[in-house]
Amino acid sequence: MRAPAHPGKAFQLVYFEDGASLALCGNDTEIRIIDPRTGVLKYSLLGHTNFVQSLTLSRDGHRLYSTSSDFSTRAWDLNQKVEVAFYPSTQRT
Repeated sequence: MRAPAHPGKAFQLVYFEDGASLALCGNDTEIRIIDPRTGVLKYSLLGHTNFVQSLTLSRDGHRLYSTSSDFSTRAWDLNQKVEVAFYPSTQRT
């Protein structure tokens, strides 16, 4: 799938409950938050060092969790637009 705010393949899309934002990840290290109506990039979350593979939004919509091919899971505060937790994997498969 190609998304306007993503230059390559988008692996996963997560709509925010308010409908005003969409998070997407793909074949790079960036998580993009876009306006789903226009496709315009609102902001990016940076920290992973390999492809971001999956995204999960918290129930309250304030945190986003991401997993990556860099063998980590990260938690992001969407109000402050920063990484708030890093969970490295101890298993390499």
